[in-house]
Amino acid sequence: MHNLIIPLAGLGSRFLKQGFKIPKHLLFAENKQCIDWSMQSIELRDFNIIFILREDQINNFQYDEILRNKYGKDIKIVKVKELTRGAVESCLSAKKYINNDFPLSVFTVDVAFEPKYSKKTIPKNCDGFLLTFNANSTNYSYAKINQKGYVEKTAEKKIISNDALVGIYHFKHGKTFVKFAEEMISSNILSNNEFFIAPMYNLLIQENLKIKSKMVEKMHLFGTPEELSFFKNNSIRTFNKKIIGLCSDHSGFELKTEFKNFLDKKKVKYIDFGCYTSKSCDYDDYVKIACNGYKEKNIDSVFSFCRSGQGVNIAANKNYKEIISSLIYNYNSLELSIRHNCSNFFSFPSFLWKKKDFNKILEIYQNTTFDGGRHQNRISKIFD
Repeated sequence: MHNLIIPLAGLGSRFLKQGFKIPKHLLFAENKQCIDWSMQSIELRDFNIIFILREDQINNFQYDEILRNKYGKDIKIVKVKELTRGAVESCLSAKKYINNDFPLSVFTVDVAFEPKYSKKTIPKNCDGFLLTFNANSTNYSYAKINQKGYVEKTAEKKIISNDALVGIYHFKHGKTFVKFAEEMISSNILSNNEFFIAPMYNLLIQENLKIKSKMVEKMHLFGTPEELSFFKNNSIRTFNKKIIGLCSDHSGFELKTEFKNFLDKKKVKYIDFGCYTSKSCDYDDYVKIACNGYKEKNIDSVFSFCRSGQGVNIAANKNYKEIISSLIYNYNSLELSIRHNCSNFFSFPSFLWKKKDFNKILEIYQNTTFDGGRHQNRISKIFD
């Protein structure tokens, strides 16, 4: 048996300050609640799942029943009477289930990542294990990894490396977590007045226990109102690409027409926002219509065409805050514009691209998603 604790007893103070009334994990992003986005990162059948909830969450929102309806009647719900002093203290409320030799993982949610976390993810011959992603923000916890691949130090809200922690914390034995969690609390090892799990690993390392790590491939953050807004308005659109918007000026009209014919054969839905003839026109007029279609959520992205690609690219980026336009000059630029830039507007030079390229363009577009992580932080700065 492998236990997985998911502590949900936090207050979510940043959401409360912005007027949100319900627990942040029950907020929706598209057609799923945040807890669902997080839990799809876990191979659920591999774990015995234990949720930690506050009594007021149960009394006011029937949070326990919501979780049972989602994840089955066999999950365990542990109630705490009031706000705890952090995830370590919350997890200790499940001591009767985890103070044993069975493996234990803790997932602090607020994120979605790929690939899924399963028993197979965890390396052999280690006493603890952490998932990481590349970042350089003081919003996260970090691990410093030595040349042999072992974690030699962890820190909360302090950059000691580029290896930020995803929020998956593994212990070879549940009783190991209990031992060091109680030591942490008795020694009053606080970070920002809370008992965080990440710094607890320093206690394990001091006793020569071996901690390994592995970097995830994709990482999406929604633990703050700003992160959730970005996730909803940008990241998710790279997951579910249903309808493409098209626009061009006169010099891109022919290539756009050929691309429409290609999409028809592939049975891919699109909306053509113009232009509709090869008569001379101004690209900004049609870029504006296409961008409005994106803002109104009629489409998931825009493919635009003009002679150099520069005109439609500049028009989109200059005038529309919601738009992230990229000039697409080869296949690699298309892939990276999605993976690293979360682009939603793709500007194709009509002099460069041919009909023979359409299959590869569509394949890359449909099979590439935003990597998130450090790229989410960088793109968010543009919107600030």
